[in-house]
Amino acid sequence: MQITAASTFGVTGETPSDPDVLAQEGGVDHGNRHTRERARATVQGVRRQAGDRARAEMSFVMIDGHGDPNTSQDYEDAIEDLYALSYTLKFALKKEQGLQYRVGPLEGLWWAEDMDAFDLERKGDWNWTMMIAQPDAVTLDRFELAREESRRKKQLPAIARARLERFEEGACAQVLHVGPFSAEAPAILELHAFIHERGHSFDGKLQKHHEIYLSDPRRSTPEKWKTIIRQPFFSA
Repeated sequence: MQITAASTFGVTGETPSDPDVLAQEGGVDHGNRHTRERARATVQGVRRQAGDRARAEMSFVMIDGHGDPNTSQDYEDAIEDLYALSYTLKFALKKEQGLQYRVGPLEGLWWAEDMDAFDLERKGDWNWTMMIAQPDAVTLDRFELAREESRRKKQLPAIARARLERFEEGACAQVLHVGPFSAEAPAILELHAFIHERGHSFDGKLQKHHEIYLSDPRRSTPEKWKTIIRQPFFSA
């Protein structure tokens, strides 16, 4: 695995999640739920790199929820509705502005009111914000039009909770995990050690556990799933 300090894009081991960057670099279209088999990081042992930078502010379509992602219908609805909105926006902007870009990967922020519940993997106590990055051309008015258009086409139970929000993560570190989600623990421990060894800290609530899903589980086996695990932190 490789641990890096995250930057706006382009630091070794980082995969962009800005749709404008993906459009320039030839991103891959995504299906429903966890998507995209694309990563540049080398996965050989642990290589640690100094240097802490801030990830740039971007717009995201977001939906909040609570509960076990493996069993929650609300979670499934949220993912479906995020993709419905993102593709509606993509096709609308292509028609209206000639803008062409790839829909970004699914991302998730994870935490618990009692962080011991998160550490113990009591998934029923987890809170989550699932989100997909959007280009700056997506305005609030354009977002609301896309919401109404999506509602007319299909019943989408979580779409009323969707919002367009600017998100700036700040200083963070990340690691590329290859394998099933259930095997992430060693990578997370390495990531936390990387942060603490440099004198930084995080509380897990203000600086939430962040995952970016690069693989589509429908098209690859669990041992090949690629997930960027990211942790923002307070600088020392």
